[in-house]
Order: sequence, then C-alpha cells, then structure tokens
Amino acid sequence: MFPLHESTSLLLVMAAVAASAAAFTAFRERPALTLCAILLIVGAAWPWPVALFLGLDHYTIGAAIYAGAWTAGVLLAGLAWGALARRVAGVLPVVLVTLAPWLAGSAYLLERQRVPDASCAAEVEFHVGDLKLTVPRGFGLRSVAAEAAPAQEWEGSYGDGPGGKPHVRALCRVTKGGTEPIEVSHIWMSFGSFRRELEAACESGAAPSSRQPACAALARTEPTIVQFYATPEGISLPSLGQFNPDLIAQARRDGEREGYICGDSTRGPQLRYCTVWQQVTPEVFAVSSVRLGPFQEGEDPLADSVILLEDLQRELSPH
Repeated sequence: MFPLHESTSLLLVMAAVAASAAAFTAFRERPALTLCAILLIVGAAWPWPVALFLGLDHYTIGAAIYAGAWTAGVLLAGLAWGALARRVAGVLPVVLVTLAPWLAGSAYLLERQRVPDASCAAEVEFHVGDLKLTVPRGFGLRSVAAEAAPAQEWEGSYGDGPGGKPHVRALCRVTKGGTEPIEVSHIWMSFGSFRRELEAACESGAAPSSRQPACAALARTEPTIVQFYATPEGISLPSLGQFNPDLIAQARRDGEREGYICGDSTRGPQLRYCTVWQQVTPEVFAVSSVRLGPFQEGEDPLADSVILLEDLQRELSPH
C-alpha cells in the first residue's frame, strides 16, 4: 500500500497519462498502430530499469509488474477514449473530452480534501482502553492496529496536513461528526502542541499550583512523542519508528512494567534521547520518546514522564 500522499500524487499522474494518451489519438486523423503499440510497451516496461537499479527481489519484481500493468492499462484506456472522442465529436468537444480524465481525477481529489463543518474538524474524543482523551486536531494524532490485533473501526492520521484530510473525513464519519467517541487500541501523538501550551503557562506564572510539578518536570525532561496502548500481552506494538518494540516487550516480560533506556547521543553530552515506558491506567501503558539536556544529579526521566503524562491526561480529559 502507498502512503496517502503518495497514492494521491499517483492518481493525478495516472489521470495526466490518460489525458495525454487520449489527446494523442483524438488529434490525429489516423493514429499509427505501431506508435500506439510502442506507447503501451513503454508503459509496461518503464518500471523494470528502476527495479534493476534497486536490485531484483520479490518486492521490486512485484512492484514493477504492478506499476507496469497499471500504466499500460491507463494508456490503453486513454488511447481508446481519445479515439472515441475523435469519432463522435468535433475539435472543441474533443478538447473537453480528452481533458475529462484529468478534470475528473482532480475533482475527486478536491472532494476528498473537504472536511465536514463539524466538531470533528477541531477535536475528537478517543478511548484507548479505560483512557479517555479529547484530542485537538493540531496534535497530529495517528492510530494503527497492532499486528494480530482485532481490526479497529478507524485507522489513520488526525492532523492539519492536506494529505491526511481523507482520514479526517473517515474519522468524522465514524464519530457522527465528532459527537461520539471512537475506540482505538493505539494512539501516537506529538507532545509539541501540549509542551508549548504548558511552557507558556509556566513562564507566565499563570499555571495553577496543581501544574507546578509539571513545570518543574518539563525543565528537566522534554517528551517529543508519546504513544498509548491498550494491547493484549504478546502482541507486537506498533512503534511507528520511534522505538524498538522488541526491547520494550522483553522488558515487560522480565517484569519491568516501567523503566527507561537512553541511547548514546550523536550531538555530545548536551543533548540525549531516551525511551520511557510506564503503566498509565490499569488497562493502558505508554511509551514516550524524551529529550534530555546535560546530566543532572538525581535526574529521573521516568518520574518526570509520569508527572507530565498525568498533566496531559488532565488537560485532555473529556469536557
């Protein structure tokens, strides 16, 4: 499967190929069959040099066959469309008819970019096990199901990026416009939006006393990504490239229900990165990627992460 933004671009490219092929036959009184055959052969064969360059294996061979078949099929459809347009229409209608694949593809993609004017365009309530969070769209949330886990009602990205708007539309559909919560087994969130809000409150002095521990923790430990899971034991965790899931799974099997591990910094002792895991509710545990400054005596990224995630849960608790 192609990522969403890549599949969108691919659809536009295929529409352009179809329109070009249609124009080739529509504006020629008698298109040469030899040229049409050459176009189809080139369309079917173009992925193979790329596959050879990358190295032939089952993946590249399958991808080359798939891409070549799609390209040849689109070309054949465009050639037939153009020939039909030439036969039944004059010059001006031919222009409109040959552009139809591109116009139809563009209209389809524009429609997929339309987000409903409803509360789901701003925030949605997510349930992960017994954890309930009302997450603003600006947090850039993502959710995927673990391998071998039951299918979720919704998977995808919930953010402001244009490539994720079809996912937002799907989420709006299953939450009835944001009026109903959605149950998922996993959510991935950037901590950046919440961190900026917390920093502003701490620096202004307007943070209530209940948030002072979070202000102190944030000065020592800065989460960058946090992921929440309600996944049965023994099922591989989707990490979305943020940590080694086998390491966390082994630690939990060894009885380490919470802990942290820091990797060697590539930027010197002034900047360090760690992975922290912890149980946040009886049914949900979290894995956070955190950034630390220079070593401080008595520092405890786990304790700081516990404080910060508790503050996050309070701020995002359903209204």
